[in-house]
Amino acid sequence: PQMTTRKFSQKCLAVLNKLLNDPYGWVFKDPVDPDELGIPDYFDVVKQPMDLGQVKRKLENGEYHDLSSFENDTKLVFTNAILYNGEDSDVGDMAKDLLNLFDKEFKSLVKGH
Repeated sequence: PQMTTRKFSQKCLAVLNKLLNDPYGWVFKDPVDPDELGIPDYFDVVKQPMDLGQVKRKLENGEYHDLSSFENDTKLVFTNAILYNGEDSDVGDMAKDLLNLFDKEFKSLVKGH
């Protein structure tokens, strides 16, 4: 059965809020500011910037019409962080932790729907 957009958004928001409320969630909440962070090459490496705040806005505005686009954008936040910072960096470790959390929560969302 097809989930209504509202119900779909609520379920996805619940997953997203778990990520945002994670002790590391704040790291991924806002867009990366290369000037502020002193990483001028960020946009050379990361071609599709994404952050959890943007995912949340898109959810609230009803811009996701299926689970896979929500999943792709959310994972992009963390894969970008790993791509830019490296798997073994502090940020890379945080990104991997949240990616695992997302996978677990997302699987139960899909199963429960």
